[in-house]
Amino acid sequence: MPFEGVCLPFGGVKGSVLGTMMDLMSGALTGANFGGEVKSLYFDHSEPQNVGHLFFAIRPDLFMAMTDFEARMEEFNRRIKALPRAAGCDEILMPGEPEARTEAKRRANGIPVTDNVVADLAKIAEKRGLPPLAEHLE
Repeated sequence: MPFEGVCLPFGGVKGSVLGTMMDLMSGALTGANFGGEVKSLYFDHSEPQNVGHLFFAIRPDLFMAMTDFEARMEEFNRRIKALPRAAGCDEILMPGEPEARTEAKRRANGIPVTDNVVADLAKIAEKRGLPPLAEHLE
């Protein structure tokens, strides 16, 4: 079967078309593997996966004033966040929101580091003749 192992889309016909377009644009168009030729990340290491990537850069100000675009994006976000939520889902997050929240938290509280990493860093510092790591930790 030529598409064995391909991630199947959801969302009916629209989802299928979106999945097909992604495979076409980031696989066939870029010269990468497509349509079931992408090797499994976990089970097939016989050769590289040859995963394709395609990026778009769009200047909205070529189509409308930037202030109009920003207002439209704010309205778009408002509409998405106002959609009904699935059971157990408190909030709809837009792409980048979880990362922005984590960044803000890390900037305010620091980056958590596990005890084994701290121990490894302390050993390296000692080996290099650097001051004890505890002087830099709160």
